[in-house]
Amino acid sequence: MILGLGGAGSSMATQMYVPLNTEIVLANTDVKALSKYENFQCIALGATNGAAQRAFNPSIVRKAVEESLPELEAAIGKPECLILVVGLGGVTGTVSAAVLAKRMKERSIPVVVAATAPFSIEGERRRIAQQAVQDLNSLDLPTLVVDLADFEKSHGDKPMVDVFRNAVQTLTQMVQSHVNEAELHV
Repeated sequence: MILGLGGAGSSMATQMYVPLNTEIVLANTDVKALSKYENFQCIALGATNGAAQRAFNPSIVRKAVEESLPELEAAIGKPECLILVVGLGGVTGTVSAAVLAKRMKERSIPVVVAATAPFSIEGERRRIAQQAVQDLNSLDLPTLVVDLADFEKSHGDKPMVDVFRNAVQTLTQMVQSHVNEAELHV
C-alpha cells in the first residue's frame, strides 16, 4: 500500500509506477488540492477543523493528523508493507510522515518512508527536511530520500517539472529495490 502525504507526496504517489494491485491513498490538509485526484481514495486531514485546511503551522497539522488517525488507520488496514510518500520540508507531509510512521511502528506494520528533499532554491525548507530525516531515522525505519538539489545539478537547465518527474522515477526504483530486498529476507 502507498500513502501519499501532503501536496508533494500526493503528487508523487500518483506518478509512481507500481504493480496493478497496489492501493494508493492520498492524505492532505488541503481539501481543494485533493479534489483533483478523483480516481484515488483521498483523506482530508483534520476535516472537522477548518483551520487545518490552511495549515502552515506544524502544531495545527499534528492535531489534524491525530484527529484523522482513525480514518487513516481504517484506510491503511494491516498491509504487508506501508510506503509513506512525502515531500519533506513543507508542513503537512513532513509532520504527518513522522506521526504516521511512529503509529504504524507501534502497530507492527512495516513502513518505508520514500521522500524527496527540497530544491536548492527552497532554503529554509531544506533545513526542515534535514531535521525530518533525522527524526524519521530515530524511529529506525527505512527512509529513502532523493535530494532534489542534487538532481537539479545533474539535470542541468532542464525544466523543474522534468527534474521532479525523473526524481519520482528514481524514488520508485529505490522503493521497489528495497521491497524486493526485504522480500528476499522473509
